[in-house]
Amino acid sequence: MRVWRRTVQRVDAAHGNGVAAWRELGAPAWPDEAGWRALRAAATLDPAEPSLDLPAPTGTVEVELDLPMPGVALVHLAPVVPGS
Repeated sequence: MRVWRRTVQRVDAAHGNGVAAWRELGAPAWPDEAGWRALRAAATLDPAEPSLDLPAPTGTVEVELDLPMPGVALVHLAPVVPGS
C-alpha cells in the first residue's frame, strides 16, 4: 500500500506573517538592522503543523485542513519510501 506524507505551510496571522512583524516594529519606513532580522525571521514558511502520513489503499488520499481567514496554505504530498 502506498503512503503519502503531508506537510502544510501557511501564511496567516500566526504563520509567516511579515506584515504583523513590521507593525510590531512600529511600521517603520525603513527598518534598522535588528528590524530586518525580525522581519526575515517572521516571513518564513515553516511547517504549520507536524507532518502526517496518509495511507492510500485505493490509490487516492483525502486532505482536510483548517485554514484561518485570511490565509493561504501550501500543501505538499510526497510518497513515503519504505524504510525512510
